[in-house]
Amino acid sequence: MKKFTITIAAFILFVIVNSAYSAAPPNDMFAGGITITDAISSVTGSNVDATIETGEPEYGNNSTVWWKWTAPFSGGCEFNTFSSDFDTYLAVFTGNSVSSLTTIVINDDSSNRQSKVCFEVSSGQTYLVQVSGYGYGHDEEGNIILNWQLGGPFSDWILDYSSTNMHLGVRFAYDLSVLSCKYTDIVTKYFRTNDFGCKLTKNEYMTIYPDGFSITDKKENKKVENKPLEGIGNDTEIEDYNGKQVLVYDWENIKLVLYGVKKNAFVKVGEQEIKDFDDAWFEGSEIYITLDDDQKKEGLKVFDKKLKKEKWSDPLDYGYHYVVSKGLTAREVWTGENLKIICRKKGKKKVSEHNLTEPPGYYLKYEIDKKGGVLYWTKISITNSPLTYLDRKGKKIADNKSMTDVGDIWRFRSSDGKTLYVSQDNTSSNFVVYAYKLKGMKKLGQLNIDVPKIGSLYSVTVDKKVYVVSKYSDSIKKYGAHIYDKRLKKMQWKEDYAEGSIQKIGKDTLRRYTSSQIGNTVTRVYKLFNKKGEIVTYTFVYDE
Repeated sequence: MKKFTITIAAFILFVIVNSAYSAAPPNDMFAGGITITDAISSVTGSNVDATIETGEPEYGNNSTVWWKWTAPFSGGCEFNTFSSDFDTYLAVFTGNSVSSLTTIVINDDSSNRQSKVCFEVSSGQTYLVQVSGYGYGHDEEGNIILNWQLGGPFSDWILDYSSTNMHLGVRFAYDLSVLSCKYTDIVTKYFRTNDFGCKLTKNEYMTIYPDGFSITDKKENKKVENKPLEGIGNDTEIEDYNGKQVLVYDWENIKLVLYGVKKNAFVKVGEQEIKDFDDAWFEGSEIYITLDDDQKKEGLKVFDKKLKKEKWSDPLDYGYHYVVSKGLTAREVWTGENLKIICRKKGKKKVSEHNLTEPPGYYLKYEIDKKGGVLYWTKISITNSPLTYLDRKGKKIADNKSMTDVGDIWRFRSSDGKTLYVSQDNTSSNFVVYAYKLKGMKKLGQLNIDVPKIGSLYSVTVDKKVYVVSKYSDSIKKYGAHIYDKRLKKMQWKEDYAEGSIQKIGKDTLRRYTSSQIGNTVTRVYKLFNKKGEIVTYTFVYDE
C-alpha cells in the first residue's frame, strides 16, 4: 500500500510540474496584453507555449504575446527585441479588437535575427505590440527582451540615393510565342531621422519601357514590334501572357489591365481596380487574381476572359491561401499545434476539411493535391517518417505508411493525387527518383540519375510524363533532362548535359536558358526543344 501511495504522489507531482511548465504566458491573449509605460525602458517576457487567437494578425509564427503602450508625448519611437535568445518577429498595431487591428509597422530581422521597428507616435495614443517567432507553428520560442525609447519628432524627408537599371523582360506562352520588352527601373530612396537616430525610410519606383513591347511566334515572325501599352502609369508590372492577351498591373493607379493583340498593336480589352493585389494569371478562359493585404489576410478574385465580370471570389481572411487547381482553393490556418486545411470549390462549397496535429518537437510537412486530398507526415530534421494520405472526404488511403527502399534522406518532389514522387541522394554523384502509389504506398518504379560530377537533382515535374532535370555540378553549371513514363519504367527521351538551365514550359516542351555579358552588353538565349529536337531559339541583346 505504501508503494502504491508513493507512485500516486509521484504521478501527481509530475502532472503539477508538467502543467506549470506548459502553461501559456500571462500575455498570450490580446486581452491580456501587459501594460508598459515610460518613454524609455525595457521589459522581459517569454513566448514559450504561447498560442495564436482566431482573427489575430499572423506575421510571425503561432507563439504570440502582447504588450500595450500609450505614448506620453508625440515623436519618433523605436521598439526592438535585441538580446532576446531566439529569432523574433515584431509588429505594432492600433485598435480595440484582435480581429480588426490596423498595422502600423512590422519587422523580422534587424540585427542578429532580432527585430526593430521605428514609427511616428501621437501623444495619448495606445499602441499594441506583438512579439512572436520567425516561421510557422512553434518553430521559434524563447526569452524576450523588449526595449523601447521615444524621442523628438522626425525630420523632413531627405534624399538617400537614386538608382537606374536596364532590364529585359520575357514571357513565354503555351503556344511557344514570346512577349519581350526592355525596361528601365528607377528607384529613389528617402529617409527621416530624429534626435536619437530612429530612422524611417520610403522608396519611390518608376518603370519605363523605352522601346515598347514585342511578340515573336515560334516561326520567328514578329506579330507585334515595339508597340506601347496605352493607359497605364509609371509603375507597372507584366503579370501574364497567353499568346493572345497580356495582363498588366498598374501599381500607380491600383488597377489590373487586360490587352489584346491585334494587327501589330495592343488594344485595351478591360480593366479592374484591384486593391491588395498580389498576382494574376490566365487560367483557361478565366483570369485569377490573388490578394494579400498588409495584415497577412489572403484571398482570390476570378474574372471572365475579358476582365469585365467577377465570376466568383474567396474573400480576404487569415490563413495561407492557395489556388490548388482550377476552381479549387485551400486555406491553411494554424491554431497552436493544430493545422486546419479547408478546400473550397469556387469560393463557396466546402470540398474538404482536414485537421492535422504537429507533435511537440516535430515538424509537420504536408502537400495538397488537385482534388482536395492531403498528404502529410512529421519529421525531425532529415529523418524519414511514415506518410498518411487523406482523400477529400477524409478517408485514409494510406495510413502511417513507410516507403520501402527509401532511406533517411529523402525529398518530396510531386504528387498528382494518385502517385507520389520522391528523391534520394544515395552518393555524391547518384540520385534516385521513386514513384509510389498513394493507396497503400506501393512502389511502382524507380530511376537512377548518374550525374558525372558532384551535382544535384534540379526538379521533377509531372504532367502526362515525368520530367527530371539534373545539374552537372555547382561549379560547372550544365543541365540535362530525362523524360520517363509515370511509373518510371521507360525513358521516353533525354537531353544531354549542356550550358544553361532547363525548365518545362509547354506540351512536351523544354526551354534551355543561357546568358552572357561583354562590358555592358547582355545576351540572353532561350532554346525551345522537344523529343524531335530544337523548335526555335530566341536571342535578345540589350545594354544594362
